[in-house]
Parts: sequence; C-alpha cells; structure tokens
Amino acid sequence: MMLVNVFELVGQRALVSRGVARRIGSALRERVEKVRGVVPPALALDFSGVQAASPSFFDELVATLGELKEELGDTVTFLYPPPSVRGTFQAIGRGRGISFVETAPENWEVELTTTVGKAR
Repeated sequence: MMLVNVFELVGQRALVSRGVARRIGSALRERVEKVRGVVPPALALDFSGVQAASPSFFDELVATLGELKEELGDTVTFLYPPPSVRGTFQAIGRGRGISFVETAPENWEVELTTTVGKAR
C-alpha cells in the first residue's frame, strides 16, 4: 500500500483550492509510476496535520483520484480526515457517485465508481 501524508506533501493545514488538489494528484502520479509492479495498487491518504479542507479542494481531489482509478483500484483509504468537513465531503461524494464507509472512528474507505474523474 502506498501511504501519502497530505500535510507533509503540501505543507498546508488548510486545503482550500483546486490547485492544491492538482499538486497532490501530480505527486500521486509520480509515485504510482515509481512503484508500478512493486507495490500493490492501493492508496492511503493520511490527513494528519490538516485542519480544514474546502469543497472545491475535495471535488478536485476526487476527480484526480478517479483519473488514477485504473492504477489505484476502486478504494482509497482516508486516514484522519478533518472532522469538520465530513458532511461536505459526503455531499460532494454523492454528487460524484462515490461512497464513504467509516471503517474506524477516524478512517474512511472511499469507493470510487466509473463516473468519478469524468469531466464536470
């Protein structure tokens, strides 16, 4: 499994723009290429240190994950997502055709579908 700490990657406690999500997507693409065939295609995004995230950030992140679905598989794990954004993330997820399953008090399994990542 590929574990990525979002705060360490972008150095921001508040994730508020689509640009930040695209930076994460670029970093993920690079990491996927490096581990292709070596590490099983699974991803965990660790949000430790992140205190807030905007709807536009999350919408773009979901689209980016959808573009990487073939390489990463159908499920991405979110570790320690900011509690204050849970409802917003779930609403955007429903609009994008994804579901969240809380597997532990601070962990979500995000199920990607075929509609995720398609043009808005």
